[in-house]
Amino acid sequence: MNDLTGGDEASLRELVEMFDKQTAQQLTQLDAAIRAADATQVRHVAHSCKGASATLGMGQLAKLMLVLEKKGVENKLDGAQDVFEDCQKEFQKVRAFLAEQPGLKK
Repeated sequence: MNDLTGGDEASLRELVEMFDKQTAQQLTQLDAAIRAADATQVRHVAHSCKGASATLGMGQLAKLMLVLEKKGVENKLDGAQDVFEDCQKEFQKVRAFLAEQPGLKK
């Protein structure tokens, strides 16, 4: 993230806030798509979230999103709820980590 922001604290905070807000929205969308058995929407949202997570160095979250994306591509959502719950847990870990970083504390 420092590479993307040039180390500028204000830009870094803005990037983190945008990632947090966007990811929270995407998790809500994924939850709804999984409950509706909408494989196309699962694929689409997971793909988007995977890309943002990978770009910002959130590797484990990106890996979990890849699993959901593949389930959507294959139109096989069995087990998707469990993976989604793992995504939520990982996102909470990311949030906790970011909240402890100097320059990001509110």
